[in-house]
Amino acid sequence: MSIANDSKVIGYFAYLSPSEVVCDGDACLITGSEVDLQTYITEIGFGIEDNPTIKKTRFGEIMRGMRLGAAYSFDETAYNRFYPLAKREGLPAQRC
Repeated sequence: MSIANDSKVIGYFAYLSPSEVVCDGDACLITGSEVDLQTYITEIGFGIEDNPTIKKTRFGEIMRGMRLGAAYSFDETAYNRFYPLAKREGLPAQRC
């Protein structure tokens, strides 16, 4: 894997604890902006008391997660960042 690709920011994800990530079904949700993720969190019913942590995620982190069996769901903005890097790495990603 390219170190240059590894550090590229793809988007944002949210978690309540190391083992409890905000998901879209069974997949960890990655959005292109923090605002979009906050909107999604509100729409799915997380309350202010839940206070999920929002963090940037980079291509290398996503790839490590995939190698461990994690599934990801991207919004359009995040996928448009992920797709060209995934293709360069030889992943069978498809343009949506």
